[in-house]
Amino acid sequence: MLIAYADIGGQPTVIQNEILAEPGVTAVDLFDAFSGTPTLAQLQQYNIVFAFSNNFWNDAVAMGNVLADYEDAGGVVVVGTFAWDNRGGWNLAGRWMTGGYTPYNSTSQTNFSDNTANITDPSHPLMQGVSSLSAFYRNGVTLTAGAVSVADWTDGPPAVAYKANNGHTAVGINAYLGYLDAFSGEWGRVIVNAGRWLIPCATPTPTPTPTQIVLTASAHRVNGRKVVNLTWTGANSARVDIYRDGAPLARVPNSGTYTDVLTHHGTFTYKVCEAGTANCSNEVTVRFGGGP
Repeated sequence: MLIAYADIGGQPTVIQNEILAEPGVTAVDLFDAFSGTPTLAQLQQYNIVFAFSNNFWNDAVAMGNVLADYEDAGGVVVVGTFAWDNRGGWNLAGRWMTGGYTPYNSTSQTNFSDNTANITDPSHPLMQGVSSLSAFYRNGVTLTAGAVSVADWTDGPPAVAYKANNGHTAVGINAYLGYLDAFSGEWGRVIVNAGRWLIPCATPTPTPTPTQIVLTASAHRVNGRKVVNLTWTGANSARVDIYRDGAPLARVPNSGTYTDVLTHHGTFTYKVCEAGTANCSNEVTVRFGGGP
């Protein structure tokens, strides 16, 4: 996961550590978005990007554009306060703000007071395992068209909301979670829950059930030679491995037949396997006694 921050205070290590403590999270990297703007290729190294500001963005338009591109490509975008505060350069811009991605409208209203959110949809995936969310620095944002809130501040504004756009969904956190440690509760879990909810689960490719290989054998003498004719069905590989007495005898094209010529008497056990696999036939045994 990546935290892209523009914060005059410093690095957001508190929320970084909260996120890193969540099960399944292996790395939480930081990108200083006051000093530069990440490229799409950089963002796509991560499943989730959490972006917030408490300082001017290096380029607010470019930052908003690359977040929109990242979301369009399937990345999970979570944005936090003060990205909607239009009193200065910390207000995010670009396509993410103008193209229908953001859950909140920009505002100049500040709600700077301690507050604990009312979790209005505790069964929502964003709120799984979340029991408390508190913060001091918040904005008086309102929901954009189509956005849905799952937690609201008791003084009115939404606290956590999401917005679907072009088949993808972004999450907005109306709380400053940066260097100034003026928040408490399971904010890190909310951010990770966004990924748990929105990252597509890979569907494993089912392992085909091996077909049953059926082997038969016939033994006879031809001009004094001891000949074993093997015949099989059910092997699907291009080549098969022939085993005699547990040892590899030959790897041959899967023609369904093989002839083994023996030079001595005895009892011999055969099996046929799809080449290089453990999908093998039944074993068959033939016997040649003494005499011509």
